[in-house]
Amino acid sequence: MKHVARSLLCIVACALLLISAGFREAAPAYERALHALDNHNYQVRFSDQHVGRLRSGMSIDRAGRVVAESDFLTRLASEHNSRQHKRFEFAARAPHDLLSATLISEREGTRVTTALIRKDQQYVARIDGHQAARETPWSFTLADYLGVELWLQSEPEPGNELIGQDLDFAALRPTAQVWRLLELNETGHLLGTGALRTATTIQMNADLVPIEFNILDAISVIAVDENAPLPDLASGMHSRFFHVPLDEKLGNHTAIRQLRLAVVAPPALHRAWPLIDPDGVIRSGVAGERQTATTLDPDSQIGSNSDYPTHSEALREVAQALLAQWRTDDQAQQLRELLTFVNTTLTYEHSADTTHPAQTLADGRGDCTEYAYLFATLARIIGIPARTVSGLAYSEEPTPGFLLHAWNEVYLDGSWRAVDPTWNQSTVDATHLPFPDDEARGLTLLAQLQKTRFELLRVSY
Repeated sequence: MKHVARSLLCIVACALLLISAGFREAAPAYERALHALDNHNYQVRFSDQHVGRLRSGMSIDRAGRVVAESDFLTRLASEHNSRQHKRFEFAARAPHDLLSATLISEREGTRVTTALIRKDQQYVARIDGHQAARETPWSFTLADYLGVELWLQSEPEPGNELIGQDLDFAALRPTAQVWRLLELNETGHLLGTGALRTATTIQMNADLVPIEFNILDAISVIAVDENAPLPDLASGMHSRFFHVPLDEKLGNHTAIRQLRLAVVAPPALHRAWPLIDPDGVIRSGVAGERQTATTLDPDSQIGSNSDYPTHSEALREVAQALLAQWRTDDQAQQLRELLTFVNTTLTYEHSADTTHPAQTLADGRGDCTEYAYLFATLARIIGIPARTVSGLAYSEEPTPGFLLHAWNEVYLDGSWRAVDPTWNQSTVDATHLPFPDDEARGLTLLAQLQKTRFELLRVSY
């Protein structure tokens, strides 16, 4: 569940980048525009539940540098809050180069700081003070950060598109973002973005202040009066919030090799989940009889980032000790040994606090999220591309059905394969139903799960 919540948090935080700008005016004369800035407050709702709040604003410091900050607080999966605080600092003089960008992520007691710092004409990426990537010669300026506002000042016609840049803390570099002006209305400008331009929208008023943000009819972000008290967050969406009932109990489910389920759900879920056939049936099988959800380049799943801190000296020492103990260069055997190590070293604790993989290992406990992130980090250290995936898996609690679960995919012998350290499976059973890689589809899928149920058509062991 926490991996899904973490992904959801990242989706919302990335999508809210425009709101974080908070400009009432965005004329090319930045100095004049900055005088019109205010702080802004927003309420965040997911599937009709109040799950978070956002505060954003910009200022000019004593040295004339432009500083943009946003603070996003949410509670999605436990009794604890998660927070993302972003801070961008731009040079005082044109072209107002980005001097530094910092993301502080706090998840159930774990704090990770990712920083991009300008050094000469390049940027250095650091995670918790450790260099995470080589210096890279990309460019990002205040004009990029305010790209949408500046574009709207040119009075584009409805249907026109802007290809801009967003700063991606996961990729540690700017990435392309496409915006389309959907319409001019009485309120102001209606914009669409993402792969589905009309599925993720922002309504801006005449002063270019974002007042409402809707993502795939699942997440809504609504501006509230700065003097109005923000309501307390909900108690969090427990994994049972996403329980999908099954009409029959499955015996010995970890040994199931083939599973056929009829899906009774809203059309939006059928469209969002490629695992569902056109006839409304999920046909799931074990490795060799199914496709993993991954189409990623394995080279992109081997480095260090805030989720997989392969730079951690403590984890690197553990990995080196394991390699010395195993005394094998066969990666398939290393994979099996690593699965057993994580499975037997950690004690499963449902809804345990999310922790940094090094802390997870030190504590010796966690739920499927901790198992998956620790496994993926150690796998990357020993040279096996790995990532964490989310989906549904069978459970008899509270009643027979499927709950959110996290496991891994690794790249071995030229292809991706699914493994599960929580259940010590080097070949996952057929009850593992992965969500799509496409985060937009995944978000739509999540929002529909409460209205979904499965009917068992066939099971084979």
